[in-house]
Amino acid sequence: ETASPQALEWLLKLTLKLDPPFAAEILAEHIRQSDSHDHRIAQLIQLGELLVSTGKISSEQLLASLEGQRQLGGPAHKRLGEILVERGLVTFNELETVLYHQGKQILWCPACRVQVNVQGGVAGARYACRQCRGELQPAPPPCSPTVRETWSAVPVPVSGADDLGDEVRLALADPSRRIGHYVVISELGRGGMGAVYRCLDPQLNRTVAIKILLDDLLPKPDQDTHQDLVRFRREAQAAAKIQHPGIVAIHEVGEHRGRPYLVMDLVEGETFEALLRRESPSVHGIVEIIREVSLALDHAHDVGIIHRDIKPQNVMLDAEGHPHLMDFGLARDSSAQQQLTKTGQIMGTPVYMAPEQVEGGDMGSWTDVYALGVMLFRALVGRPPFTAANPTVLFKQIIMDEPPTPSRLNPAISRDLETITLKCLEKNPDRRYPSAAAVAEELQRVLHGQATLARPIGRTERALRWLGRNRAMSAAMVVVTLVVASAAVVVLGQVREASKKQAELRQAATRLLA
Repeated sequence: ETASPQALEWLLKLTLKLDPPFAAEILAEHIRQSDSHDHRIAQLIQLGELLVSTGKISSEQLLASLEGQRQLGGPAHKRLGEILVERGLVTFNELETVLYHQGKQILWCPACRVQVNVQGGVAGARYACRQCRGELQPAPPPCSPTVRETWSAVPVPVSGADDLGDEVRLALADPSRRIGHYVVISELGRGGMGAVYRCLDPQLNRTVAIKILLDDLLPKPDQDTHQDLVRFRREAQAAAKIQHPGIVAIHEVGEHRGRPYLVMDLVEGETFEALLRRESPSVHGIVEIIREVSLALDHAHDVGIIHRDIKPQNVMLDAEGHPHLMDFGLARDSSAQQQLTKTGQIMGTPVYMAPEQVEGGDMGSWTDVYALGVMLFRALVGRPPFTAANPTVLFKQIIMDEPPTPSRLNPAISRDLETITLKCLEKNPDRRYPSAAAVAEELQRVLHGQATLARPIGRTERALRWLGRNRAMSAAMVVVTLVVASAAVVVLGQVREASKKQAELRQAATRLLA
């Protein structure tokens, strides 16, 4: 325990000559308790052991290099790797490969001529020079750099390295706050399938959003929950097919401790729902947001992706107010051979579901068009068209009832905008707009003050449609009408007969008086 560095180096030479792997083993415990100079000895043991055990150099070459290092003043003045490269025993690339296995990288600063061995970092990450804050380069350092040091710190982003907040610094210093190579800064929210975190990507020096599957959705030994895992991965596959500025992009799919995760764009802003709760946006602003969402949604439909959960909570607004559609957790790829959703299975957010969604029927782009209508109704009126505390009652309303007339709840809504909303909310998919693009075009006409193509539905047609959906009620009404009509005919006949008799009596009385 009291051995000097010189004694340790002598022991290193002896053990490396006899048994290189044993050298590290007999000194490991001592090195863990030693000072910074001894840690340099520890690095020599690891490097020498790797080089000899992999056949890069012989024990004699290593001992000769160590002796040369000692004559130059020790590890503080000349690194073993530099000596080996200078003597032509290993190439720089070979040395870099060995250091990689030690968890190190060789970098250098061209401005300060600083050679840096980054220890415990992330391969491919970018680092800043601690002196000039310039970016360190991965190229081979010059033969005689003026400064040599080893960093054991966490990666430091080049851009804004001096302006990191305390929250980011704490996250960088905590190894437990990692998802893959990403550093978790804070939690953004949780949903039915996963949690979403704000993370730092040290390799590209940017912030991203990472959605990771919840622990309780992972397959258990006694449970068959694999579909949740497959559905999570299906979300990534679906969203990865879409490249559109109005849709939150997924950049990477990974797995962390058995939990799959998605790396997505981080949209700095708030959800459309949060905006609607915070204030009452102008009608023009609402129309523009939903028009942009419709265009993004149409692009998804073009590549065969049906979202099936369109709602204000799944629309992020950036700093400039532009919407970004996200959360494809319930999305369906119409081109996929195997579908997770079975016929009769209800998927979605109840108040935004289309009738065919409630009934578990055939769903397609028309289902998302209906949800656009619900979102438009909610934004313009302040609530969805159908609301009920009981899901059974709510589903009955969605299937059977006509939606309220928006202008009765908000007189500021124009007739054209009302017509667009109600056309999206048609019970029969064939009567809705044929595509999300058609909805966007109609909203564009409203913004430009032009007449829409859709025409309002009259009261008579609305009543006939209601009767068509409520056949039992219609039959009962017909029976009641017939009964009432029959009774009316009988009563009318009796009234006429009584009136005839009264007229005959008056005529008889007139003749007698005459």
